[in-house]
Amino acid sequence: MKKGISSYSYNRLLSEKKYTLFDAIKNAQKTGFEVIEFSDFTPPDGKSLEDFAGELSKACKSAGIGVCNYATHADFLYGSDGDLDAEVKRLKGRVDIAKILDSPLMRHDACWGLKDTSRARSWHDVIKIIAPAIREVTEYAASLNIRTMTENHGYFLQDSTRMEELVRTVHHPNYGLLVDMGNFMCADESSIKALATVMPYAFHVHVKDFLYKDGTEPRPDDS
Repeated sequence: MKKGISSYSYNRLLSEKKYTLFDAIKNAQKTGFEVIEFSDFTPPDGKSLEDFAGELSKACKSAGIGVCNYATHADFLYGSDGDLDAEVKRLKGRVDIAKILDSPLMRHDACWGLKDTSRARSWHDVIKIIAPAIREVTEYAASLNIRTMTENHGYFLQDSTRMEELVRTVHHPNYGLLVDMGNFMCADESSIKALATVMPYAFHVHVKDFLYKDGTEPRPDDS
């Protein structure tokens, strides 16, 4: 097991232009992390995503820190502008980015819920619809020796029961879960109980600390 940090952890500094991803790499190495995870990033003007990913990979190697995962958004129910084939093609392109980063893993979303009930009426229906597309992406990723995952977040597919059904329905050895220990609480589920269900499918883990209250305590004054 290797301890790492996500570029998302530097999000405030990045959004305020106080840090670049190259600063995040240096800080991660200096802090003592062995690996870094990259969330979706936008290349600077004039650079392609591929070229920028190559620069990040080179910077990681120079700093002596590995890349453990590349996380990107996706929606396999409604696709890119309603085009599922285009979404599958786009995600395969993101697998290519993970390869350039020299990452062994790529996390993508599954979907964000039902906008209408014309195609599906329940989360069970949704999983049956999206599983073939997710399988197609992971089959492509397997050809590049990259494993793909979905994280338990987004509310619609977040609790352990739904996540287990998703990975079992996709039913491919190259596809598993990115298990975020804290996110189960956002779906009103005990993280301890949830972990017992999903850990057999875990390829990667996020450790998150929450301050949990039972709802009877008053909220602090934010003013």
